[in-house]
Amino acid sequence: MPLWLNEGIAVSSESRLCLGHLDEPPHESHSQLVDYWDVDRIQLFWSGESFQLADEGSKLSYDLAQILVGQLSHDWPSFLQFVNNADHQDGGAAAAEVVLDLDLGEVVCIILEKEPDPGWSPALEKDASTVRE
Repeated sequence: MPLWLNEGIAVSSESRLCLGHLDEPPHESHSQLVDYWDVDRIQLFWSGESFQLADEGSKLSYDLAQILVGQLSHDWPSFLQFVNNADHQDGGAAAAEVVLDLDLGEVVCIILEKEPDPGWSPALEKDASTVRE
């Protein structure tokens, strides 16, 4: 499982258990997310490297992961299938395309209010043949 997905599930679960509901990060952090992420930094997110950064990138990685998991999990059965198929080698890209019919980069662009660009999608090795529908 990609690190962003693992951490997004963990943070979302913690929030749900502690607060009794799925809580997204505060709205004031949205502007920080928009300002911080670009096509270069997002690749660190997909690979999991951004969670280890010593700057604000680590916190913003957890925030983005939580928001992304919140958005992807609206259809719970499909989300579970995605989780079971998501591979860290491609950042979950193949499973998202096959199971959810979504491009992860396009979803992130919507969340971050960015113009769609292929550079936002995971630029890791994709292998859709291993995804079970």
